[in-house]
Amino acid sequence: MPSDTRTAEQLFADAPDGVDPVVTGPVSAAFKQRQEAASCDSAVWPNIPAVCYPE
Repeated sequence: MPSDTRTAEQLFADAPDGVDPVVTGPVSAAFKQRQEAASCDSAVWPNIPAVCYPE
């Protein structure tokens, strides 16, 4: 399954309580734009798009 169609729940199956998509390190402007377009700041586990996480 391509990474852009996988859910956060699938990506982090070993984290039953969820994984917060908050990035604490430096990221590109393009990544920030992708997060904004995907409404990552308001996403709630397990409905967090994979695009919210850095690769």
